[in-house]
Amino acid sequence: MSSPSIPNYMKALVVQPDKTLAVAHNHPVPTINENEVLVKTMSVALGPPDLLALKAAPSSPGLLPILGCDWAGEVMQVGTNVTTRKAGERVAGFVHGGRSAERGAFAEYVKSPADLVWPIPEALSFEEAASMSIGTYTCVQALYHKGRLELPLLADDVSQKDEWVFIYGGSSSCGQYAIQLARASGFKVVTTSSPRNFDLLRSLGATAVFDYRDPAVVDKVKAVTGDTIRYGLDAIGLSDTQELSQRIFGSEGGKLLTLMWANKTRVREDVELIFTLVHTGLGLTIDMPGAHFPASPEDTAQMVAFAATIPRLVEQGRLKPNPIRRLAGGLAAISEGLNLLEEGKVSGEKIVVVL
Repeated sequence: MSSPSIPNYMKALVVQPDKTLAVAHNHPVPTINENEVLVKTMSVALGPPDLLALKAAPSSPGLLPILGCDWAGEVMQVGTNVTTRKAGERVAGFVHGGRSAERGAFAEYVKSPADLVWPIPEALSFEEAASMSIGTYTCVQALYHKGRLELPLLADDVSQKDEWVFIYGGSSSCGQYAIQLARASGFKVVTTSSPRNFDLLRSLGATAVFDYRDPAVVDKVKAVTGDTIRYGLDAIGLSDTQELSQRIFGSEGGKLLTLMWANKTRVREDVELIFTLVHTGLGLTIDMPGAHFPASPEDTAQMVAFAATIPRLVEQGRLKPNPIRRLAGGLAAISEGLNLLEEGKVSGEKIVVVL
């Protein structure tokens, strides 16, 4: 499929065999199939999944893989079977960057299955929209999908419940979206962060926020919730955060969803530890040391349904993007942003680069 307005080559940030990054100036523009869209990338967001993808990128001969997950841009081309999207439309989505020379967000063009992108409401900029997809999709999978926390699904007329959800790491990107979605489902939310982010998390709907470094944080959470926590999400996923999160659960135990597989640490037998990996919803099979995650049609179907829901939640004020930290310099600035993430210098905000 060709178009006179689409070049044959583009700039892309690729992973070299030694795991360093370089801007390729003559990388082929991806070719879409009948069910995909080709998007001119306007803004991209950076996050921990990009660091993991960089370390895991294949070192195979030939074209180098493109890094990057979160993107927002303008539809340039639609596949022959696509009826839901059109050229010129503002859209956002995410891909599993770092695996392929044909699919990665950190490039002038990105391709995606059409039913996994969502139209950007007028109230959102490209930069804000770029910050949302992988975080919100991860939280939807974690909070609502069968086999995860299985909270009641979102509804416009949701009733407020006298029940709590605990979220460790509320100021992280996923933590912020988890707070908003849990509140939109009618739950009260108790979360942890550094004190400088308390006001932000309260503005997103958190009922109670505590300093994660406070030695008495477990007792304080138990006191405010009446020792009733049955649902939890650890948005950080380290061994110590998983251990602390389990200790916060009430006497009946429950389910703790963690976003990091390698650090799965059990300290309570009555708290079920569950791992979720959003990429299974992209139709991808993911292998990790000691674990195999097959592609999940159920996860894909849930993502497709939620893609149609995001604009409405944004317009209703029930889903807000992360605070944005803009880096100037286009593709060349992404390495700087990844270094900031690696060094732990990003808190309560999402790094976004305009291309």
